[in-house]
Amino acid sequence: MKEQLDTEVVKLFKNELVDIEAVSTDSQNIIISLSTINFEQRLGDYLQRIYRLIDEYLPNRLEHLAIMVKDLSGQYEHVFKIWAPVGAGVAVNGTN
Repeated sequence: MKEQLDTEVVKLFKNELVDIEAVSTDSQNIIISLSTINFEQRLGDYLQRIYRLIDEYLPNRLEHLAIMVKDLSGQYEHVFKIWAPVGAGVAVNGTN
């Protein structure tokens, strides 16, 4: 179920965040890569856009999301979670 949600989020970000360098997943995170200049100067804007997109397009998700935003040089990285909405039946230890 988490893999399916991660796939949906990657597609959403690729379609809506057209000015990012890349978006992918690993076993734990959705990874967004930005140019160093965008990371340094516009990280706050990207974070607001990410939260808004998740709330707008995936309001009833059952899983938490772990997102990493990093620059292409590997100098900077910001990792955060977006929790599933309260009362959404969040899976605990793999069960609902």
